[in-house]
Amino acid sequence: MSGRVAIHGSYFANNYGDTLLVKLMCDQVSQYVGKENVYLAVEGDEDEQKYIGYPVLDKNDREGIEFLIFAGGGYFGEPQSSSVKKAKWALRNYKRHISWVNEFKRAKIGVYGVGFGPLSSNLFRYFLQKRVFGRAETVFFSRY
Repeated sequence: MSGRVAIHGSYFANNYGDTLLVKLMCDQVSQYVGKENVYLAVEGDEDEQKYIGYPVLDKNDREGIEFLIFAGGGYFGEPQSSSVKKAKWALRNYKRHISWVNEFKRAKIGVYGVGFGPLSSNLFRYFLQKRVFGRAETVFFSRY
């Protein structure tokens, strides 16, 4: 593997486990491409970003990324709750994890260790399939 790599995960709140998964993925990938070529795909929680220890990719540089990796976390599976809470979850997670993916036009996508389902929102499922899974070369779920 060579080139620049953006890694994404659930680093938007104080959640040690999900943040650790992103850090471990960054550290592993950096062994192959160099730490200077590994970035976080989008901004998240500032403290979580500091802990991970890799810079957030500038929005203007997204087209130059060769690989976009979705690292572990449960962000493709909604919580068991009311319909209203599920709808709010779908909107929040669309913004955090899907809305920006098309800006990585050249990137090959891989999904590793991400929790999937259940998903009751047809719209969320549509965009997840179209923007992430439909473009992904590799998908490994941690649970489904």
